[in-house]
Amino acid sequence: MEANDPIIEWEITAHETDTGTFIVGQVVPKEEYKADQEKIISNICSKFGLDSIKVYDRFESSEVTGKRDYQRLKQDKDGYLRVSEGHLQSVSYANHHRTVKVV
Repeated sequence: MEANDPIIEWEITAHETDTGTFIVGQVVPKEEYKADQEKIISNICSKFGLDSIKVYDRFESSEVTGKRDYQRLKQDKDGYLRVSEGHLQSVSYANHHRTVKVV
């Protein structure tokens, strides 16, 4: 990640579905970019080759370590977004299926 990227924290996770494995980003954007999620999603997906992005206000901390809760992030399979052919789409990876809907 570079200093001028629109995010301050991120995590990369792989979600396996019945149609393949998808690499997703879970990100916390910089305050000045929060209003333009479509631009963040498009930029980060193309720059890092990700299938979709989920935007968080902040990452939750683990009760055990007090640091980012990696297990919770890995299990978070709904609420992802991607830009495809100029359209914002919502993506879910729940129950080993990938569901895509135009927003």
